[in-house]
Amino acid sequence: MLRSALAPSLSPLTPLAALASHSRQGTVKWRYGAIYATTGVVGALLGSTLGKAVDGQKLLLLFAVLMIIRGE
Repeated sequence: MLRSALAPSLSPLTPLAALASHSRQGTVKWRYGAIYATTGVVGALLGSTLGKAVDGQKLLLLFAVLMIIRGE
């Protein structure tokens, strides 16, 4: 039981360790990372605002239409 609980608890450390390693090697493109992070935060804020403003059934229908268009 402890073994199965330990792995997920360490998972947030893995990307940070990888980032530190790549940063020391000079392979991190910080500008692109900042752009990616910024657009992700703005998209999440806009999406959550839109999600609150639109009726749940309509939102579900829009999501279904999007999945059909994308072919998933």
